[in-house]
Amino acid sequence: MERNDPQAAEAVLKRLRGTDDVGDELKILCDEQKANEHVKHLTIKQVSASLLYRVEKIPQTTCNEQIRDLKKSNIFLEKILLTIFENGVQCI
Repeated sequence: MERNDPQAAEAVLKRLRGTDDVGDELKILCDEQKANEHVKHLTIKQVSASLLYRVEKIPQTTCNEQIRDLKKSNIFLEKILLTIFENGVQCI
């Protein structure tokens, strides 16, 4: 379809479907291709450039949240231990 070779497209579609009755489906595919001609297609380089910030920031944000949670846990544990030692509680 993209190579503007309708006979080859029809032959491939017949081979894929295993039937010779592909006229309606081929027409639908041609109509979809014509409808999407105005759509801008991005290259991998363009997509990667536009997503680079997100790809870098998501793991960084996740790691920062985990580190923050660990710090909170350490502070909480420290408060518990200080309370235990200040009150002279002995562990069995």
